[in-house]
Amino acid sequence: MTPPSPPGLPAIQPGADAGLRARALAAAYDILTEGGVGAVSVRTIARRAGIGPSSMYYYFPNKAVLLVQIALGGFEALVRELEHPSDPDPAAGPFANAARGFVDAVTRRPRLFDLMFDGELMAAHEPLRAAERRAFTAFAACVAGDPRFPPAVAEPLALTFWTLGRGITATALSSADAQLPADFRASVGEALAYLIDRHL
Repeated sequence: MTPPSPPGLPAIQPGADAGLRARALAAAYDILTEGGVGAVSVRTIARRAGIGPSSMYYYFPNKAVLLVQIALGGFEALVRELEHPSDPDPAAGPFANAARGFVDAVTRRPRLFDLMFDGELMAAHEPLRAAERRAFTAFAACVAGDPRFPPAVAEPLALTFWTLGRGITATALSSADAQLPADFRASVGEALAYLIDRHL
């Protein structure tokens, strides 16, 4: 039986190494959540997961490879949430549900999103850039599905909203507890609603 993946991590592929990789990625996810990227190291993960360092280095030869795998899993989880919201509001349109899902995910896993959108890591790894493009495509489909947005401006609006989402992520990570305050989320939501309803 294939072991389950922790939230935000890539699906574990069946095979002899599935258990080891699952334990390693689960430990990495926990360490990232607790202490941020700076706390993550191959040796620290090996200790947490009870895996020999040599085995860890076989599957994850360096920290960057490990971080990319965690970030790719984060994007996979984001695409799933955008395409199939876990708790959709029937009264809201696809854009509203997608925007709420994005902000909720940032709120729940801010350090994971910080890693996903890390500029240096993304610039060095095409798979991460491709993963963000896939997530943006899913988000853009939600924007295009909102009848309030004229088709001619749906793509630019999607890009604008996506950029705002990246900014929200950065704001979350700049706070002492790496969380988005509830009043901040409410203010952003009200401002967006005002701009959309007044001008579109």
